[in-house]
Amino acid sequence: MSFSADPKYLFDNAPQPMMMWEFDTLKILDVNKKASQVYGYTKDEFTQLNIKQIRPEEDIPLIEDATKNLESYGVEHKRVWRHLKKNGALMFVEVIAHVFELNGKLVSITHMQDVTESLKAEEKLRLSDYIIQKTTTAIYLVRSDGSIYDFNEAAYTMLGYTKEEFAMLHQMDLDPTLNLTKIAEGFEELRREGTASFLAKIVKKSGALIDVEITSSFIDYDGIKLKCSFVTDITEKKNVEIKLIENEIYLRSILDNEPECVKVLNVKGELLSMNPAGLAMIEADNEQQVLGHRMTDLVNKKYQLGFNRLSKEVFKGNAGTFEFEMTSLKGSQRWLETHAVPLKDSTGEIVKLLGVTRDITDRKKAEDDKKQLTNRLLLATKSAQLGIWEWDLESKTVFFDQGMCRIYGMSENEFKADYDRWITRLHDEDREKIDNEIQLAITNKKDYHTEFRIVWDDHSIHYIRASGIVENVDGKPKRMIGVNWDVTKEKEKVQHLKLLESVIINSKDSILITEAEPFDKPGPKILFVNPAFTLMTGYTPEEVIGKTPRILQNEDTEREELDKLRVAMKNWESAEITVSNTRKNGEKFWNNFSMTPVADEKGWFTHWIAVERDVTKDKETALEKERMMKELLENNLELKQFSYITTHNLRAPLTNLILICKLLNPEKIEDPSTLQLIEAFKTSTDQLNDTLNDLINVLIVKEKTDLKLEELSFEEILTKVKESISETMSNSKAVIEADFSAMQTVPFTKIYLESIFLNLITNSIRYRHPDRPPIIKIKTTIDAAGITKLIFSDNGIGMDMSRVKNKIFGFHQRFHNNADSKGIGLFLIKSQINALKGDIEVDSQLNIGTTFKIIFKKAIK
Repeated sequence: MSFSADPKYLFDNAPQPMMMWEFDTLKILDVNKKASQVYGYTKDEFTQLNIKQIRPEEDIPLIEDATKNLESYGVEHKRVWRHLKKNGALMFVEVIAHVFELNGKLVSITHMQDVTESLKAEEKLRLSDYIIQKTTTAIYLVRSDGSIYDFNEAAYTMLGYTKEEFAMLHQMDLDPTLNLTKIAEGFEELRREGTASFLAKIVKKSGALIDVEITSSFIDYDGIKLKCSFVTDITEKKNVEIKLIENEIYLRSILDNEPECVKVLNVKGELLSMNPAGLAMIEADNEQQVLGHRMTDLVNKKYQLGFNRLSKEVFKGNAGTFEFEMTSLKGSQRWLETHAVPLKDSTGEIVKLLGVTRDITDRKKAEDDKKQLTNRLLLATKSAQLGIWEWDLESKTVFFDQGMCRIYGMSENEFKADYDRWITRLHDEDREKIDNEIQLAITNKKDYHTEFRIVWDDHSIHYIRASGIVENVDGKPKRMIGVNWDVTKEKEKVQHLKLLESVIINSKDSILITEAEPFDKPGPKILFVNPAFTLMTGYTPEEVIGKTPRILQNEDTEREELDKLRVAMKNWESAEITVSNTRKNGEKFWNNFSMTPVADEKGWFTHWIAVERDVTKDKETALEKERMMKELLENNLELKQFSYITTHNLRAPLTNLILICKLLNPEKIEDPSTLQLIEAFKTSTDQLNDTLNDLINVLIVKEKTDLKLEELSFEEILTKVKESISETMSNSKAVIEADFSAMQTVPFTKIYLESIFLNLITNSIRYRHPDRPPIIKIKTTIDAAGITKLIFSDNGIGMDMSRVKNKIFGFHQRFHNNADSKGIGLFLIKSQINALKGDIEVDSQLNIGTTFKIIFKKAIK
């Protein structure tokens, strides 16, 4: 028997960790070399342990239960367990165990495979798919012929289709301006450029056109070439832009007819523009008379410092208001109030000041007259949280006391003593109503008792109740006096309750409200369910109110989920769990619900609110995906084991054949037939040896994961390879032109990069054109996205891509009749590049040449 058939040798040198342990005592009897490498224990250290000592403490009861079953004798067991390395690191291990009798005792031979990373990868895959499906940006992938390959939920909901309807669409259904020729040309342009962004119009299912912004990228997914488009609806944005243009024209018309002064100053305070009302206010004959003059010169000296301070604040980016006295060009004295804001250019830099100024001379006089009245009422209004106002019906000036200013969210200096300005504080929807009620009060047709909304400068909305009386003089209404008080909090409470009721009633999610206790059986009683609950479960409110949610529960809910619910209820905490439920018709479904405790104003918990969703399809999909992944991993492991066994078992007899060939001495054999047979035997043996070595090299590349990366110089690698094939290059008269100026180095595995250079250069020489010497061009590039590429091109005999496109990187694929072609070089190159997360592309034409593009994992800095 050869050493390869020795069970002990196979055990010790198995490529996966193996362990032998006693079934009764759980003591570890023996381990192989791979087990010591993976777990970190020496063989002697292992034999001092039992299998419970390489498990987390919480898993020990599971081990004890599993080893109590004597029916395990002679049966293979397969399961994923958690194991601990010597350094305490936790890993997930797929265990295959066989129990049999040895020397009168039950022992277990265990094969172990670390599946930690595969479990993590599966979780990341699920998360990525969920994110893409739930993003609000429409995403769809289109083939080169315009047919839709894949899409997310936002893609079909944005256009009003169902998922099934959208899957049947063509790109021309979305954009009627397209035809097959335009689609093909656009796809080819995107393939060359890589990305593209543009504006377009697409058609919804209803036939309506919407404006969209599309960003597309070219994707080569496992040989499938696709256009990936991210589509954003900008219809509203376009409408806003049109509205802005209309508003600009409208605003220009308003300024020309604005009864108050509107002016624009530069940073020096010099006048750049002023409307007709402003020119009249300062008593200027025309705009040319004052353009370029400093407006500070018209301000009375006492207020010039404050006026200049306001201007400086505006050019710092702050708006402000200032009251001052001025002397007009013709000597008139006036009180003015100006409100100034900064104007910015397209770069965001403040370049001008916009000021709106009004004559407040009459108001200032009225304010002085009413100051005494305000002081008398101040104490009363503060205690009652009231605001007192007065409106002069002739001058249309309005007076606010401090309480009114507080209710309207402004200081006394900010208040504009003008009825029309007060109207602007009213909510748009209430202005017409309040104006009508005031007119009815003035004409004595109705008492003024009303309620309305106002809008503060911070855009917050406040509810106000008002009451007032009209004072008549000589039978004519002279003024109106009244009080306001804020009822916002009272309104908010009522609206909040109505809003919550509407949300709960109309929610698509099932909502259930229960009592706070008891936690134990039968559980808290149901107090309310919304219509969505009835749709999901089939139970009407009358059938479930007064009962507990346990009427829906099945026995197959995971214990872990129920424990999570019990702990959350005990601690008065929110929780999200998934349970197995049954509808009224007996149909089973999976229910995911978020449960939250609700407390009263004193902090006592009074209810539980649960928001529920039917996740049956998600649950079934997850279970099916888990089953398929497990089956795939098992098949992959079996294929790997078959490859290892095949190469290992062939090595010994092949070595014997090679030795026999060396021992055969053809010089002593005279029979020509025998000599011919011996030469054929040697040739076949050498070819078999080459094939086996190629297979082993492929397995090494596929299995090697601890690849060492170095910052490698392309020039140095090329020089080393050229030295190794100098004779071949000389004989073929090959010329190599290299340009590594775009990127001189790359982090890569040295032996792989040397192999890539060697294989691609020797391939160019081997498949050179018979009518010209080989010219090989090698260069590096970096595209707009920062992706680094290494490009090899030659002028050889080339390949027919329509025939070999999908076979180029296959194992033992040959496309020419060269005697020394084995069909392994390109397969190894792609395997080596893929091992380092890179990619390779090829383009070739018969009798023209071939170009290979190696794409590295990421842009190199």
